[in-house]
Amino acid sequence: QSRSPSPAGHDVLTLRALVSTKDAGVIIGKAGKNVADLRDQTGVKAGVSKVIPGIHERVLTVSGSVEAVAKVRHPKYIKLG
Repeated sequence: QSRSPSPAGHDVLTLRALVSTKDAGVIIGKAGKNVADLRDQTGVKAGVSKVIPGIHERVLTVSGSVEAVAKVRHPKYIKLG
């Protein structure tokens, strides 16, 4: 986790987590719908790294205000199994 000043002067929190390739697919959703909904509902910037052959994990990155990133951690937004 890291914090950096944003241009508007508000702190930006960036959360990075390793997720399985399967869970990354769930987070992204069909045609990117889940991650787009996550962005719309919380105001964060979110994305998952590209697939690397032979690697079974991807990096989930979520950036935004502390409050917005805290919302993302709620099971309502990211359900992993």
